[in-house]
Amino acid sequence: MNRSKSLLSSIVLIAGITINLSTVAYSQNIDLTKLKGPYLGQEPPGKTPQVFAPGLVSTNDPEFSITISKNENEIYFSRNDLANRSRIYAFILESNGWVSKNPPLFGWDGEEFEPNFSPDGKRLYFNSNRQATNMEVEGREWYVEKTSEKWSVPKLIGSKVLGVGNMFMTQSNDGTIYFTGFSPKRGIYSAKINGDDFGWPVFLPGNINNFRNASHPYIAPDESYIIFDYNINDTNGDRNLMISFRKGDTWLDPINIENYFGLEKYSYIPFVTFDQKYFFFSSGGNIYWMDAGFIEELRPKN
Repeated sequence: MNRSKSLLSSIVLIAGITINLSTVAYSQNIDLTKLKGPYLGQEPPGKTPQVFAPGLVSTNDPEFSITISKNENEIYFSRNDLANRSRIYAFILESNGWVSKNPPLFGWDGEEFEPNFSPDGKRLYFNSNRQATNMEVEGREWYVEKTSEKWSVPKLIGSKVLGVGNMFMTQSNDGTIYFTGFSPKRGIYSAKINGDDFGWPVFLPGNINNFRNASHPYIAPDESYIIFDYNINDTNGDRNLMISFRKGDTWLDPINIENYFGLEKYSYIPFVTFDQKYFFFSSGGNIYWMDAGFIEELRPKN
């Protein structure tokens, strides 16, 4: 995945959208306390993708992968620092307004990225290269749990899922997790949460996993649809977004949503807000959002 961002020109073309980089340069002059309401006080987008929170979330540094809590008071996202390490940043809405939280957020100074909230907001999943305590393993997928408005000590994902190799985990209402696995086959898996552990992973069917390097599955809380990205060709940065709706226990053939809203390629890592109003994705080192109404328009009527 190509997370770099070209600074050679003040105007670039990203995912078919012309963007003036001067609008996304990091601004330290923005008074967060004056930003009222959810989503950092940003004007809601329409059907055309817009850069999300320019100067705050989307800057001249490469950003990717965002998640927003159900109550819309917490925003977590990934950014590459000057050493090209992936780190998790956050904006939290407190009594006096929005505040910025810089890494390390969970007591670690290594690489951490691709956060995702559980629907109830009690867990935050993320990738990390931190070492597991008393284990000769570099755990990739971790989570923290919310206790009294604070996050717990990070916990390594259970051994059954860890044995598959994994990244980018999202969770449905009933406690099923969906994630990218690498063994025995690269693709998208699901597994049931069983207390503090997880059941054996299940490889999703071929109409989803036949796409090249299917990854980054966003699962709707009711599991009625899944959005994921895949490699268009052998170039790692060329990724498209697809949506598959569920009918009973069957996943229907995926639909290319890039074509639906006019983008061509280079889009990945989907997220839909828990009220299903807004769709987020990553492209060209920025994070975009748009109205999510296209999902219902694409949903099979029968």
